[in-house]
Amino acid sequence: MVTVGCIAGLLIGGVLIASLDLGAKAHVLCVLGWSSLWLSTLAYISVRGECLEARGLKTSSMTHLGIGLLVGVVGMPVASGVAGAVRELLGRAPENPQLAYILIEGAPIWMTALIGLLVVIVQPLAEEILFRGTLFSSIQEVWGSRVAIVGSAVLFGAMHGELSVVAGTMALGMAFGLLRARTGSIMPAYIAHVANNGIAFLIIHLG
Repeated sequence: MVTVGCIAGLLIGGVLIASLDLGAKAHVLCVLGWSSLWLSTLAYISVRGECLEARGLKTSSMTHLGIGLLVGVVGMPVASGVAGAVRELLGRAPENPQLAYILIEGAPIWMTALIGLLVVIVQPLAEEILFRGTLFSSIQEVWGSRVAIVGSAVLFGAMHGELSVVAGTMALGMAFGLLRARTGSIMPAYIAHVANNGIAFLIIHLG
């Protein structure tokens, strides 16, 4: 239900935003704003009234956080390579289809900073609560950690829509799920997620 809710809300919001007569900058801000709000709302609903520690919302050691950082740094080029290989295999353009929502020509500094905040900090937190928190725990309780790692990664990838992005995101989801299983906390996975998105964001804007 978590994944269905994510995809349905994002699709409905995307269709409604696309129907509006917006400029490129306003369109991107609306899409990112809506997706961040929707994911954050679902994340809150999914843990409301639950034992937060059982959902992985608890502190983690500095060692585990450091491992998470390393996973994010290493995982970014690996996931990008997987996504690029899929695009090449399918005969599609080599550019990341998500680039249009990260890099906007002529955007003022405040807009770039806001996009960075949403993409690097807000959305990763909501996604980790949903996928490595609620969803992972629900699967783990029934089928164990291995199925939870794979299952949460597959559903995490599916949420991202475009096939090449799904492949790369699924690879990251496997690594994030392994961190969750080994540490019992979503925080190392969140640090990895922030590092991955943050490095990609900086490369796009400074490269």
